[in-house]
Amino acid sequence: MLYQRPDIYGAYLDAQPIAGVDGTLRNRMRGTAAAGNVRAKTGTVKGVSSLAGYLTASNGHLLCFSLLIVVDSVMDQCAISKTRFVWRCVNEAY
Repeated sequence: MLYQRPDIYGAYLDAQPIAGVDGTLRNRMRGTAAAGNVRAKTGTVKGVSSLAGYLTASNGHLLCFSLLIVVDSVMDQCAISKTRFVWRCVNEAY
């Protein structure tokens, strides 16, 4: 697992876009607990949207997540679903 490799984990994590700050997540999750906390990569292929990365939950646990969502209508609905899921993970103690 990548997080168990301290020699490369820091550099890898630093390279991931930060929710509400930069990269493909610049305009996502603003105004939520996920902003500045979630580091993730987005991806799309025809009919599928994805978001995978790391976040720190409110109880301090580091969580790794991967979402693959089949899109059959408007892409904005997919972004809303992913944002709500990540926001709940950040705000709930596990």
